[in-house]
Amino acid sequence: MHDDPIEGSGRSHGGAGDDDDPVAGGGEFAQLGSITEAHYDKTFNANVKGLLFTVQKALPLFTGGGSIILNASIVSIKGMANFSVYSATKA
Repeated sequence: MHDDPIEGSGRSHGGAGDDDDPVAGGGEFAQLGSITEAHYDKTFNANVKGLLFTVQKALPLFTGGGSIILNASIVSIKGMANFSVYSATKA
């Protein structure tokens, strides 16, 4: 068992990364007027920062090429009440 899920993932598929599909999603939802810096930081850290550094850490596993597929969310194109910060992380 690996402490680092990225380190263990390529090896469990034969040692080379052929494809990866990291997904980040979640957050607290709030009305625009009640969003705090802590709310913003928590959501962006999970959905943007976390995803970026997960992909970066996985890059060495793609020694023979491959694909990294980043999925978006419907909120990137459809406005929803209380989803403004979450939607920004999915744009």
